[in-house]
Amino acid sequence: MLEDFPEKLKSFILSPTEAFRNIKNGDIGEALVYYVVLLVIYSVLSGIVNYFRIDPIMETFYSTVPAGTVAIFDIMNIIYGIIGGIVGFFIIGIIIHLFVLIVGGRQGLEQTFKSVAYASTPGFLLGWIPVIGIFFALYGIIVQIIGIRELQEVSTGRAAFAVMLPVILLFGLIIIAVMFFMFAVVAATGMA
Repeated sequence: MLEDFPEKLKSFILSPTEAFRNIKNGDIGEALVYYVVLLVIYSVLSGIVNYFRIDPIMETFYSTVPAGTVAIFDIMNIIYGIIGGIVGFFIIGIIIHLFVLIVGGRQGLEQTFKSVAYASTPGFLLGWIPVIGIFFALYGIIVQIIGIRELQEVSTGRAAFAVMLPVILLFGLIIIAVMFFMFAVVAATGMA
């Protein structure tokens, strides 16, 4: 099942359109195994980066963790990252699929799940790299759009809508929540 793993990694980063066409008739189980293997690689590499405090953003966060619990905290982050990544896979897949249905995709939930699994390649393979990893995660969104286009047989614009609208809505909800929290803090402290 993983015999062509290195080739898939390369193709989903360098030629995602062709890669998605090649897996269109592939098995969802194979896609899930691919995703979990990548997730474990990403979680472990992120854990190593965090352990050695290479990432300046995480270094600030770790200054709040009690000194004797840092290694335990790192291990728990890896475990929670894997569990959260698996749960997140299904949640994200279902949310994107709802938008795929809105834009006219009719190839089934399995195709959307395969798209989510394989589009994670850039972010999981290289997203753990401090500072520049975010660019690989953003490239993963582009790969996701290509995947929806190819596997759900919709236009690029419709695929972009199906992938980007949930992202935009999520960020909008986060902004609203932050603003609500700020107003609540101001009101509670009487800083108005």
